[in-house]
Amino acid sequence: MPQLSVSLRAVLCAAALVAVGIAIPSMANADGHCMYKKLSPGARQWYAACRMPASAKSCDEWAMSPGVSETKFADGDCPASGTVGACVVRGVTQYYYKMSKAAAAEGCEHAKGNWQPDSTPGTKP
Repeated sequence: MPQLSVSLRAVLCAAALVAVGIAIPSMANADGHCMYKKLSPGARQWYAACRMPASAKSCDEWAMSPGVSETKFADGDCPASGTVGACVVRGVTQYYYKMSKAAAAEGCEHAKGNWQPDSTPGTKP
């Protein structure tokens, strides 16, 4: 049974992160970033993340995605402090904060993204 639990966790994480790659909200006037909390179904915990480019509208649209809460739009790049890396999916860069690099990399892989360990905003991922 422990293997089923691990497999179920991987499937749930993949489903959540694939949704990230599929649901790319409107990017009109995308000159800022969107900070948010994302639920990791497998770990059953919330983690901080930031996506860019973003507009106020795309951040509001992102807030309606399953497992996303506390969205906040701001101008400029995502904060650099505490990032563990970035996942680039369909032109959107998502930075992950204060979480396991291995878990972030696995989620990025499931989302068919390009994982950039130790990437920080302001540098080209």
